[in-house]
Amino acid sequence: MSTLTLDLGKQTGWAILTDGVIESGSKSFHGSRFSGGGMCFLNFRNWLNSLKHEFTAVYFEEVRRHLGTDAAHCYGGFLAVLSAWCEENNIPYQGVNVKTIKRVIWRQHHANLIEYERNPRKNDDVVNRMCASIREFGFRIPIVAKSDGTVVDGHLRLKAARKLGIESIPVVLSDNLNEPQTKAFRLLANQSANWAKWDDELLKVEIQELEDLQFDLKMTGFELEKVQHFLDDLDSEKEDLSDLAIDDKKVTKPGDLWILGDHRIYCGDSSVVESYKALLDDKMADITVCDPPYNVDYGSSQEREDKKILNDNQGEKYELFLYDICTHILAYTKGAIYICISSSEFSTLQKVFEEAGGRWSTFIIWAKNHFTLGKYKYQRQYEAMLYGWKSGNKREWHGGRNQSDLWFYEKLTHNTLHPTMKPVELMERAIVNSSRPGDIVLDPFSGSGSTLIACERTGRICRTIELDPRFVDVTIKRWQVYTGREAILSGAGKTFQEKQEEKKEQKK
Repeated sequence: MSTLTLDLGKQTGWAILTDGVIESGSKSFHGSRFSGGGMCFLNFRNWLNSLKHEFTAVYFEEVRRHLGTDAAHCYGGFLAVLSAWCEENNIPYQGVNVKTIKRVIWRQHHANLIEYERNPRKNDDVVNRMCASIREFGFRIPIVAKSDGTVVDGHLRLKAARKLGIESIPVVLSDNLNEPQTKAFRLLANQSANWAKWDDELLKVEIQELEDLQFDLKMTGFELEKVQHFLDDLDSEKEDLSDLAIDDKKVTKPGDLWILGDHRIYCGDSSVVESYKALLDDKMADITVCDPPYNVDYGSSQEREDKKILNDNQGEKYELFLYDICTHILAYTKGAIYICISSSEFSTLQKVFEEAGGRWSTFIIWAKNHFTLGKYKYQRQYEAMLYGWKSGNKREWHGGRNQSDLWFYEKLTHNTLHPTMKPVELMERAIVNSSRPGDIVLDPFSGSGSTLIACERTGRICRTIELDPRFVDVTIKRWQVYTGREAILSGAGKTFQEKQEEKKEQKK
């Protein structure tokens, strides 16, 4: 999307703003001595048609006083052509006072800009870092200067532009500031960046996300030692799951709704709509990230009996089960949807997702560091994750353009909490790519609570369902160990610990 600004005339000045970058110049529409008087207007119309941008607005300098009748007729002709062109293309257009556009922003050759000789900021040793920043992001922040070329703010950017050989630089004029104001603003522009303080916890999350995306952290402007300090802190915050395990002495019972800080977990069947109503209280989720049973009857063998997954042996009914799940997810999700699935059920999930009203985009492949030995000739070392959304719905995207659909995360070596436990980082990546802090993330299959922990780490709000009371207990214990806080049973107002003690007393 772009904005076009014009200074109308036979020598028309123009500027186009696109994503913070300004192109500008002037275009001559003078005809030859053999062309008719209206040829300049035809040339102007042809030039407008040649612009390949998608404009959201057009601004032109509105001239009310002209040097003569010919000048007035000339301006009127260009304005008539412009207004007709804008209306035909459904582009809003507006006149502004003379010199308004030039006074706000224009491009200037760096040779015409003059550094303030008493600039108190010493920056020669960081010019190369600014050069790297401009190469990565472009010249995004204009220089502030007087119309005589004297720089008020942006000396470092100017030095970097000169070193890079960038000739045309965006400049904001500050002629409306008097001399004392100019001196004060020059100091303010540098000092005001120090007013705010960093929220270290949120900063850690941002840095970790950039690290996960393999982005060059030097481009953040932080010293690498500072960045490494944050990453080391995050490593030290990784979960200690050594004391957690599945316990058959269940505290939770079907129908319980637990409050875990900002999060909620409901013990119920995610294939029926009543569970979503009880969990969401008529609210919509911003995204869904979930890991339903794969229909492989995990836990059927004697040694895995304690890890059996409910609803994991649907047989021919599995397709209908997935259809019901997709129907509910699509009904309660505004944005992106991520659903983990086995390679054996790719086509089944895609089919029912689209039949339920979903728009399938792709399958993301989770590449594991080693395979699980199975019955296949080629042992499978990956799992898939459907990415899509409800047809017609908008969805957030914060992942940049460098995201691949092949994700490398190590498989957990000890699934003590759940037989198909997913890495938190896997669920976290989907959440970060498609939501903002404070958004609601729906997970109809909590399992061990990896999605909930990912939400806790990234500042999202989790709403999750789990059919098996044992795994509700697992999720609660995991969250309590991670946060040091206590879960509360909705309605009863009792903590998980208190309910646990009640169960023990009842069995005496």
